[in-house]
Amino acid sequence: MRLLFIGDIVGTPGLKLIKQAVPALRAEQSLDFVIANAENVASGSGMYPSNFHALRRAGVDGLTMGDHVFRRPDILPILTSGEPVVKPANFPSDAPGKNFAVLKNERGHSLAIVSLLGRLFMKAVDCPLRTLDLLLPEIRKQTTNILVDFHAEATGEKYQARHYFAGRVSAIVGTHTHVVTADAQVTPEGTAYISDVGMTGGHAGILGRKAKPIVEHALNMIPTNFDVEEEDPRMNGVLLEIDENTGKALSIQQIEWTQQGSQLMPLRTCSGPLLKNANPD
Repeated sequence: MRLLFIGDIVGTPGLKLIKQAVPALRAEQSLDFVIANAENVASGSGMYPSNFHALRRAGVDGLTMGDHVFRRPDILPILTSGEPVVKPANFPSDAPGKNFAVLKNERGHSLAIVSLLGRLFMKAVDCPLRTLDLLLPEIRKQTTNILVDFHAEATGEKYQARHYFAGRVSAIVGTHTHVVTADAQVTPEGTAYISDVGMTGGHAGILGRKAKPIVEHALNMIPTNFDVEEEDPRMNGVLLEIDENTGKALSIQQIEWTQQGSQLMPLRTCSGPLLKNANPD
């Protein structure tokens, strides 16, 4: 089974990239599923219903959210419906939305998606490790293929999940920091991992926003709008291959898709169990 996970979509520039890239990549890469983190697609924070429908029309099968999941209140009806979008599972039990979703395609493949929120330098939430521990028996009744979006600031906290759930989930992909990390790997137990997939949007500024007002705010502390950056648009993501019979990851490849020339650039590939001193293919 082949799937694409796309890093945080930031504003209209990110949404435009998705509309261009996903239909082409689905055909070119024979993808079974496309998953994206969409918590920043609405002008850089949250998601509008129109954004959700645009992403689905573009070919995105499932959406994960993060700490900005409730920033746009009119998304609540979609979160509480049967649509394939998940809130962080370790939010309070009264928080609206699904803790996980199981996707199925025409080939008979199935994939569960889960979002977890980190606790270091983030909102006060329940333990992400214990939360997923409680969910896994219920998820495994439906599928062995499990993709976890760990939305967190601290790399060390993400690595806790990498070790704790190694061999128990198919992949743990980090989001939230918007900066690509160079640690794509497949653990000896068969779990694909990366600390942060990166982001989808304008890379000329700071984390998808224009640099000037952010720098000025750091210098003078005067509140200002952090407008979405449009220049240097890129889509960051990972291509994953999973054995659908066992739920074990076979490979993970970091990719970048650019608007100029509509090119897909492989950044780093790791196939099979993690080896010491492994080099990119």
